[in-house]
Amino acid sequence: MADPAPPIDGAERRVPGRVRHLEQARRRWGGRADLYVRMLGQGDDLADAAVRALDALGPERGRALLDRALALGREAVPDAPPALHALLAHVEEVPAWVDFERLDHGARVYWRTGPLGPLVLSALSLMNGYHASAAVKPLLFTGRLDRMARRRLAETGRYVSDVCAVGSLRRGARGYRASVKVRLVHARIRVALRHAPDWDTAAWGVPINQADMAATIHSFSTAVLYGTRRLGMRYRPDEADALVQLWRYAGYLNGVDPALLSATEADALEWADLFDLVQPGPDEGSLRLAAALRATNLERASGPLQHALAPWVLRLHDGITRATAGDAKADALGIPRDPWQGRLVAATRLVVGLAERLREWLPGATTLAAQLGARLHEAAVRGELQGIEPTFDIGSRPAVAVVAGA
Repeated sequence: MADPAPPIDGAERRVPGRVRHLEQARRRWGGRADLYVRMLGQGDDLADAAVRALDALGPERGRALLDRALALGREAVPDAPPALHALLAHVEEVPAWVDFERLDHGARVYWRTGPLGPLVLSALSLMNGYHASAAVKPLLFTGRLDRMARRRLAETGRYVSDVCAVGSLRRGARGYRASVKVRLVHARIRVALRHAPDWDTAAWGVPINQADMAATIHSFSTAVLYGTRRLGMRYRPDEADALVQLWRYAGYLNGVDPALLSATEADALEWADLFDLVQPGPDEGSLRLAAALRATNLERASGPLQHALAPWVLRLHDGITRATAGDAKADALGIPRDPWQGRLVAATRLVVGLAERLREWLPGATTLAAQLGARLHEAAVRGELQGIEPTFDIGSRPAVAVVAGA
């Protein structure tokens, strides 16, 4: 559990307007609730400064310098700007709590989910996130999950695949490089949005702030564990905690304050409950994002068989949202009700539950399930990317809409 933080010093005007039920959160979680509120006003100064320094070098030189530094370490770029050296010093310092063998164990736990993991990430992690309207404002300002939903989801799938590859978070490996690049992409958007005339800091907090980044990182572990359990998956406590630890370190590389990161599933669930309690609920932008996400289940169909199955896949996706996030949230996000949703979830739970019991009984089946799941996930990601792999390049300043939700 995070160290208790002193209450906000009476200046309630410093609490962003998005925060709901703060007194209830304080009664339940004490200083943790106030830590969350303060973190809504905190970005990632190291990454923001590094982006500005790379901009000053020009896109080609900055990109080459960053790629060399992430592959070989900061000692390989002695001429890099001080701001980039400061960021590299942070990510290259491995926290004492990191156990790479345990992270590899967490990666294998995730692969065991097979196609269920990505399905739950979409139907629960993302949908639940969209219910928090203020947290997804950056997506609406940049149009990333409204106009480009399918591509953005494919890129997220690639990032999850990179992080969860065994050994991939070690220095210089692909998950390590991708995590730092995603951190800089976030900084790029944050720097741009801070200058957007219609970004309302008093209402929403700093764009891509520490609290929202932490909520996203937790959703990659706790939501996946919860959602796949609802679909019949079974995990020992050490397996669940290993997955949480994997994303704890990925979050550290992403620039999330360690005080917001969890070592165990039990602690992560406390954070998840707090995140959920204080969120403002959906708005019109949330509905647009939810509709765009649901539409990808139909858009990716190709050929007669996939077109025939696509409506049933969407029903299962909607059913998972209802079975995990709840009917109230699903209704608020505009997800239609269909009696087949619950039936498909129940059938999935039955089949997966039987397969899980068989896995636990057969020697070597757990290892085989992880290997098969990794192959299925990689094949699905490659298919979605259609040969165009993401670079997680910080690129140039992103286009920013002038009206929230536009």
